[in-house]
Amino acid sequence: MVSSLFQLLIRKRSWNLLLVATVLAGAGTDVRAHGDLHERIADLRTALADSPTDPALGFKLADLLLAHGEWRAALDQVDQVERLAPASFPIDFLRGSAWLRGGEPGRALEALDRFCRKNPTSPNALALRARAKSQLGKPREALADYLESLRHTSRPDPDVLVDASTVAEQAGDLAKALELVREGLTMLGRVPALVARADHLVEVMGKEPRPVTHAAQADGIQDSNTKFDARTKPPEPSSGTLQRGPYLQMAAPTEITVRWRSEKESQGRVRFGTSPDVLDGLVEEPVARRDHVVTLRGLKPGTTYYYSVGSGTEVLAGDANTQFTTPPVTGTRQPVRIWALGDAGTANKGQRAVRDSFARWSGERFPDLVLQLGDNAYDDGLDSEFQVAMFDVYGDFLKRVPFWSCLGNHETSQETAFIDTYPYFSIYTFPTAGECGGVPSGTEHYFSFDHGNVHIISLDSMTASRSPRGAMALWLREDLAATTADWVICIFHHPVYTKGSHDSDTERELIEMRRTFAPILEAGGVDLVLNGHSHSYERSYLLNGHYGLSNTMQPAMKLDPGDGRVTGDGAYRKPATGPRGNRGTVYSVAGSAGKISGGSLNHPAHVVSLNRLGSLVIDIEGLRLDGTFLRENGEVDDIFRIEKR
Repeated sequence: MVSSLFQLLIRKRSWNLLLVATVLAGAGTDVRAHGDLHERIADLRTALADSPTDPALGFKLADLLLAHGEWRAALDQVDQVERLAPASFPIDFLRGSAWLRGGEPGRALEALDRFCRKNPTSPNALALRARAKSQLGKPREALADYLESLRHTSRPDPDVLVDASTVAEQAGDLAKALELVREGLTMLGRVPALVARADHLVEVMGKEPRPVTHAAQADGIQDSNTKFDARTKPPEPSSGTLQRGPYLQMAAPTEITVRWRSEKESQGRVRFGTSPDVLDGLVEEPVARRDHVVTLRGLKPGTTYYYSVGSGTEVLAGDANTQFTTPPVTGTRQPVRIWALGDAGTANKGQRAVRDSFARWSGERFPDLVLQLGDNAYDDGLDSEFQVAMFDVYGDFLKRVPFWSCLGNHETSQETAFIDTYPYFSIYTFPTAGECGGVPSGTEHYFSFDHGNVHIISLDSMTASRSPRGAMALWLREDLAATTADWVICIFHHPVYTKGSHDSDTERELIEMRRTFAPILEAGGVDLVLNGHSHSYERSYLLNGHYGLSNTMQPAMKLDPGDGRVTGDGAYRKPATGPRGNRGTVYSVAGSAGKISGGSLNHPAHVVSLNRLGSLVIDIEGLRLDGTFLRENGEVDDIFRIEKR
């Protein structure tokens, strides 16, 4: 059973003392007194089996699981405790600790923010939140939390002091880094970690590293020959090497967002111009950071610009191939090439073969935009996985072409919470206020944008509500009603029709997207729907009105039962004027840009079903849309056309 002290602290909601108690519960003295952690966990599980509705037991078990390194099991236990007593425990503190242990600082930060809003003076929670911010590359914000934590502590933890000094150095504040070490040495004596930290700071400031004597603790770091001057101004920091990018986001006729990551913090600067030799435009970030996000405004539509990225003292990237072309004025009928990549995040030779095949086929004609159909980084959508599966593979495209995406199940590591703390949302920048056309959605989970005479919609089939009365469905109806574009394309991860590695007759997300969103898309005049998830290529007839299981498909639901090929049964045709609703939609699963996984591939909605690697190219010119499924070996295995007259 849980100790009487533990239960008393819970009843009195003494969270700071309780957090200390839970730490002590997993300390070495307790282990020696009460046995190995394995035994204690087993005992608690036995007790919980006898008293399954005792939240105090559940909370203690979650804490021990975390101490044992079983952070996922700890999270599951925390969820159970929250269901039993949502307001009686520091749930978000333990949840944040678990996410940090699991290498998910974004999710940890969300939980710790909630806890700190209710407990703003908890030094333990503030220090933990600071650690999360530091791991997310936000040293200035982390330092503020560390200082606030120390302000509420009578005797500081040396590890917290070392961490606080480290982020102060990362933030460029060496004076504060030294001050924190001085305070620790004065209050705690010659703690080895603080002494080592002091020696490091002496090296950074260009002095010979010398041992810190006890007599010097109250007077700073000094000996008979040198004295460290805390007022010394540190040199202008270099941003180091380029670690990611540059890459383009949120392209609109008169603006575009440039992103990159530098090894060290710096004030990012983008220089740009219409000639590679004259970059006379300049935009600089207001603060120093590692993940740089710079938006260039006041650009000319349909114009090619060259650019470089770096800081005020150096250029990290920029040459004649570092360029972009702004989209034309909205509504302009100008040729558009779209490259669609589904489930490409495998970082393997198959993904690279698909990339190289497109590069050879397209030649010097770069796509105008890339649509990623989700599962862009296997297996868990971690920042490191995005690096090897996206930035290391598509670097030449990323610096010239804006990449747009929708959320897949691997971007969330199979989680379904509608939150913005998945690494995906710190990597991409998407419009929320209609910056690139379309109705403002207020969220990066789903949004729309325009490119010439094409309106493109991205939906979240993984974490957003799939209810007909949900926020995403309500926004989608409004957005479709507002667009006047010649062409409307919609992307989301889970296909409404598939018999590949997934089955749209049996899986919840796929069934609900078909029942709820297919009717909205068809009534709103969507011409083409692109999905991933199944690792195959499947393409439908021109359809309307099929929202049930595959065995309910009726001939009348195929508005055109032909193959859609100019050299076959002829192009699919739709009216160019008048009401656009329910005039037919083509659905394509293009989830084989990284791997193939088979399946029965026999859905009656499809005219083509292939277990082959490849990507889908969409070429739009005026009132004609051509789709090309391009194999990894350069062969073309499907071509279809939609014409409007």
